[in-house]
This record gives sequence, structure tokens and C-alpha cells, in this order.
Amino acid sequence: MVDDEPSNRSIVQRVLSGAGYDVTAAGNATDAVSALEASGPFALYVLDVLMPGVRGTELAARIRQLQPDARILYFTAYSQALFTNPERLLPGLEAVLQKPVSNRDLLEAASQMLFGHKRGIEG
Repeated sequence: MVDDEPSNRSIVQRVLSGAGYDVTAAGNATDAVSALEASGPFALYVLDVLMPGVRGTELAARIRQLQPDARILYFTAYSQALFTNPERLLPGLEAVLQKPVSNRDLLEAASQMLFGHKRGIEG
């Protein structure tokens, strides 16, 4: 999970960890790539799109150099402006989750990305 806002990282980490996922969080692209190189590959990447320095889409391109089949869930409040052509997203490997997001929507999106279906999500 990569987001420059500590509160967003904390919430996403808490929700996903609470559902049994192991979560590695980073506050910027440099830390994310370091984590990938040290501990990756990861099953799913949740990337904020607008971060200082390197955008989430640029980070995704770097991740794909290291892990071409990476599953990436973009997490953004600005998806309409940034993803004017959603058909450009890689089917099955990329999706966009609009902020603000409910815990349930986050868990459903993660499950859909990882398993191809919503698995036993409750409230």
C-alpha cells in the first residue's frame, strides 16, 4: 500500500490487516520500490495516484518492470480526471477505487483483484 498521507496508509493497513492480509505500507515511490526489491513480489499493490514526486501510474510502470503480472489497485479521489480512458487499464490486473471508500468496498476490491470474486465479505 503506497500513499503519501499517513492517515490513508493507516486506515487501509488496518482494514486489510484486520481481514487477514499481510500489508506492507510505504509513504512514497522510493520506499515502495525498496520494499518490493527486499520483500516482493507482492500479490496486490494499492497505489495512491497523486503523490509528490512520482505519481502512482509512474510507480506502477516501475513495479511492472520488476513484476510484469502485478495486480494494481489505484486508490484516488481524482480518478475521473486521471483515467479518462478506463479501457487503458489492464483487464484483471488494474482497477481504480474512488476515495473516499468504505471498508467494505476496499475489501471487496482487494478480493476481486486477488481472487476474481468477492470472498465472504461481511458488513
